[in-house]
Amino acid sequence: MGEFDGALQKLGSMSGEELKDLCARLREKIIETVNSNGGHLASNLGVVELTVGLYTVLDPFRDKVVWDVGHQCYAHKLLTGREYGFETLRKSGGLSGFPSASESGADAFETGHSSTSISAALGFARAKKITGETYDVCAVIGDGAFGSGMVFEALNDAGQSGEDVIVILNDNGMSISPNVGALHKYLIRLRSGRGYIKAKGRVKRFLDKLKGFGAFLERNIQRVKSLMRSAVVPEGELFIELGWKYIGPIDGHDIKAVADAVEKAKMIGGPVIIHAITQKGKGYAPAEENPSYYHGISPDGGKVTAPASFSSCLGETLCLLGRGNDKITAVCAAMVGGTGLSPFSTEFPERYFDVGIAEEHAVTMAAAMARSGLKPFVCLYSTFSQRAYDQMLHDIAQPGNGVVMCLDRGGASGPDGRTHQGIYDLSFLNAMPGFVVAAPADTYELEMTARLAARSEAPFAIRYPAKVPALYSNIGSFPALETSAYLDVEPGRGFVVFDSVSVTDATDGPDYSSRAPVVFMALGVTVYEALRAALILKERGVPSVVFSARFLKPLDSEGILRLLRKYPDSAVVTMEDGVRKGGFGSEVLTLCAEHKLNADRIFTAGYPDEPVAHGTIREIYKKYGLDGESIAETLLKDNISGGGGNEA
Repeated sequence: MGEFDGALQKLGSMSGEELKDLCARLREKIIETVNSNGGHLASNLGVVELTVGLYTVLDPFRDKVVWDVGHQCYAHKLLTGREYGFETLRKSGGLSGFPSASESGADAFETGHSSTSISAALGFARAKKITGETYDVCAVIGDGAFGSGMVFEALNDAGQSGEDVIVILNDNGMSISPNVGALHKYLIRLRSGRGYIKAKGRVKRFLDKLKGFGAFLERNIQRVKSLMRSAVVPEGELFIELGWKYIGPIDGHDIKAVADAVEKAKMIGGPVIIHAITQKGKGYAPAEENPSYYHGISPDGGKVTAPASFSSCLGETLCLLGRGNDKITAVCAAMVGGTGLSPFSTEFPERYFDVGIAEEHAVTMAAAMARSGLKPFVCLYSTFSQRAYDQMLHDIAQPGNGVVMCLDRGGASGPDGRTHQGIYDLSFLNAMPGFVVAAPADTYELEMTARLAARSEAPFAIRYPAKVPALYSNIGSFPALETSAYLDVEPGRGFVVFDSVSVTDATDGPDYSSRAPVVFMALGVTVYEALRAALILKERGVPSVVFSARFLKPLDSEGILRLLRKYPDSAVVTMEDGVRKGGFGSEVLTLCAEHKLNADRIFTAGYPDEPVAHGTIREIYKKYGLDGESIAETLLKDNISGGGGNEA
């Protein structure tokens, strides 16, 4: 039997010591697995007792428990039958790092982005009235996510609905970075209830020593409890005004306190908020001392072994630009470290704005800044930028406001999986009028593109991955490259990175000049995979040309058409770390149609119309045929004829 088998069913009958031991073992398992596989550590350690206390009352297989963001669900997974296989967490084909309905019926709602849980919980509550089912509904949401506008939309609707919805506000004072904003300050006031909780405990211990007289005093002290409490703790007026009943603050690491609060919320009925105070990283000293660093870590305990970072390059470039241009501002949504903006925030605090987890607000605010003559750079993770689609279209693109959208983590996200894949940005940006859309392949191109964007009056988007994969080197170091073409970065101009067609030197291989080459057209970091494929083909006597597009909008139509006309019989492979529909490959096919060129020879490599699961980036590339080896193998297998449609 596994060490957590049957624990869920026994929670209600366990002693305090048994529950404490269970929590210690859950923490040990989480720490061991995350140090090995990578993942979210501090957030999971902070909710161990909260999870146990919650499931002492609710049954996740019967009731609907929605974990906001979902990055704190590891204890939930261990208690709901996923101990076997937990070692596969975040690995390809293994357990997701977020709730997943395909894994277990205990995962009521799939989450990965913040601030959706209360809306989902209200949906479940309203549905059960219609379907006649009987279950309790609970959303668990952190104080960082609580500042989002979507939360207040849900609070407003649920508060007037009267539906039975329990919300546990897990208040640890942080999201990934320290929280900001007026709501954060309000929660600090409520959090001062720590003093009330401690004072109550001391009084209780004192009264216990007085035996019978103490019990008498304890019964009667309930009459003045509300007076005592109001003198120490503000009573959650904001929530009450919105129609919610408020319980707390309670100690979120006190299992009995959590269970009692959930029982009380069920008994009260209607919409109820339980305010639980927790410590991020609880029980693991390094994570307690540095919760931001240990929020999400790489394998081997968070040791940084990754190569050069696009994010840090962007941050350093903005500092350089900011020193020469006092109109440049930087905006982020609770991701100062992740987007590389820490140096800018320190050097230019008056021009740096962290708006919290509020991407929509960030974009519209930046649009007004641009309208006022500033040059805002809005730095978001690609997957979270989707939340501000309407604002990018309505407030930036249509009026032509010169905001620079810097979309970090563009392309495959790796182990974070389908909720975090940054593969949709190219397609949705491609449809926005007036935008310049760039996809630099290395940090030099990123720096040059950011400089271009700072001078541009047009809406500008730059998308890039977080880090340069270890097997890649800068394109600028590639020996066959014409240096001047690489150094000259300007919108709408790509360049030929590699050309083995003209190679005639016997020491460098066979003469390819009489054979039609394969033409690779790549966008962003996929140019490296094109180069890998080209070198494999060269070894097999097949010539090739590799073209780096650099920009999706404006497209280098002239350069692409020149190659298509120069090699009319060649197979052409377009490559992008994004979905095929509406992306770079689609643009090349459209260009062929407009100029009546043969499109049958064009094969588009990218992601299909389906969710992309978690795995390493190499595994994801291989699965979808985006790696150089797979592309070369396919071309050689088909004898470069292509034969089967236009999807590589």
